[in-house]
Amino acid sequence: MGKITGGELLVETLRNQGVLNVFSIIGGQMCSIYDALSRRPDMKLVTVRNEAAAPMMAAGCTAITGIPSVSMCTVGAGVVYEVAGLMAAWYHYLPVISIAPQVQSWKMKPHQENLQGCNQDEIFYPITKWNAIVYHWERIPSLVNRALREAQANSPGPAHLDIPVDILFQTKKFNDHVKSNILPPAANTRVTGALPGVKEDVEKAREAIHNSGKIIVLVGQGMGRPGHYPKIRDHLKNLRCPVLTSDSSSGIMNGGDGSYAEALGLFSSSEKGIELIKESDLLLIIGIDDQIHDLFAKLGNDLPSMIQVEIDPSALLVTRPNLFSVNADPVSFLSTIEQSAEKVDRLRKEWLLKVKGTGDKLAEEFGENSPQTRDLFKGIAAGLTEDDVLVVDGAGTVEAAYAFLRHAKYRNLFIMNTREMSGTGLPFAMGAQIGMPRERVTLMTDKDSLCRRLQELQTACGLGMNLTIVCIDPGTQNALARTEAILDGLGCEISHLKVGESPQHAKSGRPMACLFNYQSS
Repeated sequence: MGKITGGELLVETLRNQGVLNVFSIIGGQMCSIYDALSRRPDMKLVTVRNEAAAPMMAAGCTAITGIPSVSMCTVGAGVVYEVAGLMAAWYHYLPVISIAPQVQSWKMKPHQENLQGCNQDEIFYPITKWNAIVYHWERIPSLVNRALREAQANSPGPAHLDIPVDILFQTKKFNDHVKSNILPPAANTRVTGALPGVKEDVEKAREAIHNSGKIIVLVGQGMGRPGHYPKIRDHLKNLRCPVLTSDSSSGIMNGGDGSYAEALGLFSSSEKGIELIKESDLLLIIGIDDQIHDLFAKLGNDLPSMIQVEIDPSALLVTRPNLFSVNADPVSFLSTIEQSAEKVDRLRKEWLLKVKGTGDKLAEEFGENSPQTRDLFKGIAAGLTEDDVLVVDGAGTVEAAYAFLRHAKYRNLFIMNTREMSGTGLPFAMGAQIGMPRERVTLMTDKDSLCRRLQELQTACGLGMNLTIVCIDPGTQNALARTEAILDGLGCEISHLKVGESPQHAKSGRPMACLFNYQSS
């Protein structure tokens, strides 16, 4: 193979580990990487318009495929912009790999002023599971392998690597002997072994579930996503208890699943929903996350008995009252306790109907305050199939999705957490479309959120994406006309959506923007 640069070695290792998509904005310090990618037709490089959009797209691509994607940015200022976008992967528990060049290795820690250098590893520390600096050419494969392994193990999340520019451009011999010694075996990064848990703990949990009639299952941490326990859906259905999903696990069940009660957001945002949760005699928590923690704060001292199941022991809550913790993977745990669901007595059936009925009432109350949004979402939901992928962004749009998509069928639903950077939905949806170009991906968003990342539509048009965008514009007719003109100028096809209609979907290699305006409907 002759001599190769550090950039070529990086790309060789990424592809060896199954990475297919890289999202980046052009930077001179990464030229050796770009050169290597240009010679790899089996890898796709997507050039974005803003550094923050790169990790957002990588998150969407990773979420839909289950395969880690890479986000790259330039040294210094590029890193600062990228960090905010990486929050999408952090909130959705997605194994995105962030890579950034650094100043020369002999000018780091402490930095000698050069190339806008800064302590990049420290900037990424709060929102990554693991990060490192690659100081030596020979360590590129092992540290890339480690980053992929750390990102995917236990509770998934992003990882980051800093690579000094001299290491990226350094050239060394890469013969078969060196290759066999420094390249890790292909695709060995995913930890797939079962963790059944301590037998006594699982048995105690099984007995508690068997003796409880009013169980609510809370699912978080992106459980059920591709690449992260996708079989959990069948086990949750077999348990035959009402299931509430957090934003990070939205879409792992849909209206076709008898046990799916509702998105947790609809219950936790209303007093009636909180009171119903307090009425339960057991909460089964599978993968605690921020949204479930927020629910605890609202429940106050009225917490029912709880069982917490975690693959990551560090996430276990050991100081909560009325809590029993089990360190096990959810599929193994649910497989063991499914026999507890065989006794589905009248009380459990009535409880499931009550929880689902409460969700319907909460949605009706929400719809009374926003009848046009209700009818709009019902029309969209009626046209969905189990092949559809939905991305929902914008505070009002997210609330409507909680309420009016609960009975819809779809392949996957991604709800953007309102804590994320506004406008994450568009690049996230683009990443999902890149990951599965033949699938029908629809972004549902409000005008404000869409406009935050509007420039990325140039990338969507340049790549010929059949992305459908439903844009809800609460403004005047003149404001709607300006929105239409801007989207048309960026290369989108335009259609207008009326209440009760299903959107027209993109088919011609251009994004389709379906505009809905309250005042004209």
